[in-house]
Amino acid sequence: MSNSLSLPMSVEAVTTTWLNQAIKQRHPTVDVIASSVIKVIWGSATKVQMELTYNDAGKALGLPTIVYVKGGFDPELLQMVGSGYVTEAIFYKVIAPQLDIPLPATYFSGYDTATNQAIVLMEDLDKRGVAFGIPTIAYTPEQVAQGLDVQARWHARWWNNTELVEQGWLRKGNPGLRHVMHQLLTPEHWDKHLSLPKANPVAGDLRKRDVVVRSFERLWAYDDAAAQCFLHGDTHIGNTYREANGAVRFLDWQTVMLGPWSHDAAIFIAGSLAPQDRRTHEKELLEQYLGRLRDLGVDAPSFNAAWTDYVRHILHGFLWVMTPEEMQPNAYTAAMTERYSVAADELGTLHALR
Repeated sequence: MSNSLSLPMSVEAVTTTWLNQAIKQRHPTVDVIASSVIKVIWGSATKVQMELTYNDAGKALGLPTIVYVKGGFDPELLQMVGSGYVTEAIFYKVIAPQLDIPLPATYFSGYDTATNQAIVLMEDLDKRGVAFGIPTIAYTPEQVAQGLDVQARWHARWWNNTELVEQGWLRKGNPGLRHVMHQLLTPEHWDKHLSLPKANPVAGDLRKRDVVVRSFERLWAYDDAAAQCFLHGDTHIGNTYREANGAVRFLDWQTVMLGPWSHDAAIFIAGSLAPQDRRTHEKELLEQYLGRLRDLGVDAPSFNAAWTDYVRHILHGFLWVMTPEEMQPNAYTAAMTERYSVAADELGTLHALR
């Protein structure tokens, strides 16, 4: 248990009393005197939109009256991906305060490793007028450049640095994430999803399960031997939002880990751009990203070495074709499968992993 406050295991258990105790962890003079559920959004993590009423101290601090309580309130999903909930809570509680990047505001973050439950109380980004990234709508090269600038800031913070390892917060490659990837690559799952219409863009050796499995094993071996930095781990366009001024930001920090920068950058570039924009701008964007790292004091790799790593890491995005509809709508998986599969085929991702 990471904190003294017990965590609710159901939406009904998120009471005014519990919310009052949670808010007091950071604001001892504030009382939550009433609360009500506005709506519940069921997904890989459950998000409960709530309206809160505060005492005068809470009003004076300007605490928001509309918040989201994000946690593992679906028992089946809690058993499957509960470690991801814990990871995100650790991120907001421990890692986020050490990063100079724009993030959603949070008001409580707690986790219990015994139950894998974790709760993050966060702002309602809709109230800021943000626009959430949608996989069916590609970003412009300028928007991708903005996102890469933010990535460079979190990559540079612990570039080839053992501090987070020594603190025990993160591990190489996120073993939980790799376990999920192995599940997506089982023969039965592979055959089912490769037979669906969304898999039509998948061509050549990318349709050969044994080749793809060996390529992932080689990629992870490369990753574990590479210079390590802090990673978001799942930087696809659906985990982004744009501020009212258009600036691109990232959310959903459930897969943070240690690994090479190219994991985050390749997933974002190849999956956020329409194929023609990627062909035209990906090298320029990669150059800009490497330059930003150097501006931040990092001994960044050469462009040629970085390009090879970028091409290899497009393979992670390929797993969108194996993503079941329970996790992502078919329209999203079809759009992302096309972008990553075309990129992997054109750039020779499998060849780069031989």
